[in-house]
Amino acid sequence: MTDLTIAPLDQLESQTFAALQNAGADEASAGAATRAMLHASRLGIDSHGVRLALHYTRVLRSGRVNPTPKMQLRRTALGSAVLDADNGLGHAAGYAAMELACSLAKEAGVGAVGVINSSHFGAAGAYALAGADAGFIAVSMSNTDSIIGLHGGAERFHGTNPIAIGAPVPDQKPWLLDMATSSVPFNRVLLYKTLGWTLPEGVAADQSGQPT
Repeated sequence: MTDLTIAPLDQLESQTFAALQNAGADEASAGAATRAMLHASRLGIDSHGVRLALHYTRVLRSGRVNPTPKMQLRRTALGSAVLDADNGLGHAAGYAAMELACSLAKEAGVGAVGVINSSHFGAAGAYALAGADAGFIAVSMSNTDSIIGLHGGAERFHGTNPIAIGAPVPDQKPWLLDMATSSVPFNRVLLYKTLGWTLPEGVAADQSGQPT
């Protein structure tokens, strides 16, 4: 089993930000990714926390993800828009889209922003919480690669497709729901692998569709 290390929050934040910048990410991209990962780590969602920093540095260095994206916005209606993320880190696009959705909602009563040409954005709850902190009922969701089989099935059919909802609560912290539409997020499976832990029953299936 892998040993766990405890680090001060400010140290974790500064080292994560520095690692992303050293991999080529611009300040906005590195800051957004660090903010989103720290959100997850603070809430104990280690599957989507700072453990993903190594993955993001790899995709930045490999050229798979654009380290210095130039995002472009296209307004499609009074309360809707599309944000082209220029293949950058998904966290910057996630926060930008939520900020824009809140701005649209001030005008139209509701704001909906679709993001295209983006990448993995970590915990969907980070963006729903940002919207709730701004005073809005906020929804953040994404499609993912097909890695989930239907009940009793062996073929990969749909994604983990996370959904998060945040809502302001007077004189309290915002209410937050953050969930995958699968039994667990895929990154939690990878977390268990890293730590050498056994998966709960009913989480994974082999190539014949049998639980494993």
